[in-house]
Amino acid sequence: MYMTYVADQPSLLKESRPTFLKVQSDSKFRPTWLVRTSDMERVPGTEATHGYCTLSYSWNYSGDIFPGKNGKYDFFDHGKHQIIFKKNINKRKRENDEGEEQEKEEQAQEKEEQEKEKGGSSSFLDHHEVKEGKFEQLIKQVCKDFDIDYIWYDKICIDQNDKAAKHAEIARMHKIYQNAFYTVAMIPEMSIPEGFEDTVITWKDTWGTLTGDDDVEKHSVMEKCLVDIGQSQWLQRLWTLEEAIMSKYIVFVGRNAHLWNTWRVFDAGTAGSLNIDSEISKTLYGLHNNRNRRSANFILRHAHVRSTTKEHDRAFALGNIFHNLMDVKVDYGLPLNTVLRNFYSDLIEKDLTVLCFGKARDTYKSTIQGMHNLPSWTGIGGAHVIHVLTSKLKDKEMQDIIKIDRRIEVDTERDDDNDNDNDNNEIQKHRLHLNNISYIAAKPRHFPLVKEDLTIPFKNPYFPNGEDTEYELKRDLGTEITHYITEFASDPIQHEKMVRHMIDAVPTPGRNHPITFLSLTEECEECLILDLPFSMGGKSLSSRIYPVVRKVEQNGQEDDVPLYKSIGILYFRCRTFYLYSRPKFSKFTNDVQEGSFVIV
Repeated sequence: MYMTYVADQPSLLKESRPTFLKVQSDSKFRPTWLVRTSDMERVPGTEATHGYCTLSYSWNYSGDIFPGKNGKYDFFDHGKHQIIFKKNINKRKRENDEGEEQEKEEQAQEKEEQEKEKGGSSSFLDHHEVKEGKFEQLIKQVCKDFDIDYIWYDKICIDQNDKAAKHAEIARMHKIYQNAFYTVAMIPEMSIPEGFEDTVITWKDTWGTLTGDDDVEKHSVMEKCLVDIGQSQWLQRLWTLEEAIMSKYIVFVGRNAHLWNTWRVFDAGTAGSLNIDSEISKTLYGLHNNRNRRSANFILRHAHVRSTTKEHDRAFALGNIFHNLMDVKVDYGLPLNTVLRNFYSDLIEKDLTVLCFGKARDTYKSTIQGMHNLPSWTGIGGAHVIHVLTSKLKDKEMQDIIKIDRRIEVDTERDDDNDNDNDNNEIQKHRLHLNNISYIAAKPRHFPLVKEDLTIPFKNPYFPNGEDTEYELKRDLGTEITHYITEFASDPIQHEKMVRHMIDAVPTPGRNHPITFLSLTEECEECLILDLPFSMGGKSLSSRIYPVVRKVEQNGQEDDVPLYKSIGILYFRCRTFYLYSRPKFSKFTNDVQEGSFVIV
């Protein structure tokens, strides 16, 4: 597929370009190769003495791509990318322009505008010139418009035919994007209506109350552009996830307008002043706001809905994001199951928030569920919590309680036609060992509510004249609430009280028992709640999240220890948590036990 780019395009937001972008980079790091944009030649990275930028895009939009041999893809660029120039606007950037010719064209344009006002016809092409070219020519024009002298992008700067060099460069892509001035994200799906005035939207407009037709138009344009980004190919690819998280700043370059990533815009989406899909708004805001604050559950939530040409990249791209926790060896010759299991095992040994997942909502479209026979504790059977989570466990405690058993077993459920990683169906079946953990046994109970009761109508303060919209939980986890328990409660939770509890932002002062919500990926008569508390940063001092497991029926097969399966989380909210960073279950119940678990 091919892109269309309108040159000299406006910024969607007034005063949106970060004023703190430095003229000279304070980083000494340079990629091995860069592209010099004046002639689009590949040059040594050291030539860019003042710094460089990076490009982020989906290969689907760089030309024609066809499946080739051995899982590889063949790429052809037939020069069908379109660059659209506005006639008589910034002609200084065009080559071979003559002043006299420019004056004539301006006069002709003025005449056409006069005819249009009188009722005459004027088409888009009357004011624009379309030139077709290859991908490199389009990128050259983009760099000219954004005053970029050197840029890095994989198509040119990674030698695709040198395996050793390719693997080495992939392994340090996090450094490449971290040390760039900013990243240019190509979003050809994003556009504004033709004739829409540029730089008319301000910060205030994104948050302001709708009072007139102009305000409605401003909001609708911004909403459309954010939806365009949220539904773009760029937001569906795995490598672009790493590039977005690693980048300091991003400019989303659309067909005829661009938008710098700013928390005000994305936060406006989550606050409701911009009426866009909840999942899209939380994704855009989360990727921007948490680019320097990451937890395993947060990254995996976004990674598990993305696709990649090579399934090995699910480990290699994510390994770059978690470069501070692990050292991932890029080797496409290793069996896929080995690569994936090693990645998840290395990750959970450093970050137990991998266990923080629940039942996926209908809007959450996983691309990994059912594709790989991974252990339950990886969370591929559900959806991870959307917030960045933290734990009070120290490194020494982690070493004492967690161990990964990387054993090789016979996999009787595997389909050899689709997966030939090992002979004789031998496959790594990594088991998670959690030692000396406090827990309570609980019986999940279905809510005495119908689905419609989980939301209530309310007036959005940003749209006082608009229709009622649905109210979401104040501490929305991004998962579906499925059950509750009464093991911690001193009195039964009634229907009306449950509804009130669900919409409270914080517990009512004086509440003497916690509120308990479960998000489980499957039904069970009894579950075990592990005393491993995780908190949502500083957002909810009254709340904690706990992993939930159930015992596995072993069908008469004897094993050295009982086996368990990760099935979700407990959302636990109580005023007591204001006073203690890690209150024990024993503060709420006497039925606390201690044991060790082998989770498969």
